[in-house]
Amino acid sequence: FGGNGVVLRSEDGAAATIIDCEMAGRAIRFHSGETRAAVVDGFTIQNGRMSGNDPALFGGGILAEGAAPTIARCIFRGNSAASGGALACLSFSGHSPAIRECIFSDNSASLGGALYNEASPQITDCVFTANTGAQGGALAGYTTAGRPVLARCTFTGNSSSVGGAIFFIESTLALSDCIFTGNSATEDAGGLFAGNSATCGFIRTVFAGNTAALTGGAVCCAANPGYDASIALDQCTLAGNAAGVAGAGLFVAGAFTATLTNTII
Repeated sequence: FGGNGVVLRSEDGAAATIIDCEMAGRAIRFHSGETRAAVVDGFTIQNGRMSGNDPALFGGGILAEGAAPTIARCIFRGNSAASGGALACLSFSGHSPAIRECIFSDNSASLGGALYNEASPQITDCVFTANTGAQGGALAGYTTAGRPVLARCTFTGNSSSVGGAIFFIESTLALSDCIFTGNSATEDAGGLFAGNSATCGFIRTVFAGNTAALTGGAVCCAANPGYDASIALDQCTLAGNAAGVAGAGLFVAGAFTATLTNTII
């Protein structure tokens, strides 16, 4: 894209327009300060594969590095990388990509099976299903610069060791009108894990039928001493979740402050 506001839009939509990377690399890399005027709209991106822990190798399908493109109505499936199986958003300057009406399915990575984040993306009306990771089956975030905002997103059937759907530490995360169902963790946090200096706020979000082998069937929050971490749930419902040890709905430990308002567990 070369830093330009190019619009790359398929004629017949994602179901008919497929970019198959054939496990030989990724489809697209934004790295020249692109803004939301740079658009990828209506493609299936599949079988992307990147390997290695260098940030330049993150994002099996798309890498947005120091850029804020718009990615709309795309399907990501069967992609893999060390971080961000389908998509990685990297920025130390608060870049805010727009990701909307996308489907992420069957992607995998150690960190963030579908999406790895170190930026401030606006993620709306997306579906994350059957993605897998060691930390964050669907989404993982690892930096104080990260401030993702998610609205009307659905997480279903994702799995990991910690954070079946989402894993994040030292980030600020805001969710509204989202649904987490049928996600699982072999250790903690079947739905969402928040750690250390994480700050998270949920509004009208539902966690139902998520499971963890140890703690936090739906949500697990744990912070080491010396960190300032908080979670706030407003008008949320946590129902039918299960944990093998403690906190079938919500497990909070360490230096976390939890505030619940008009919330059902």
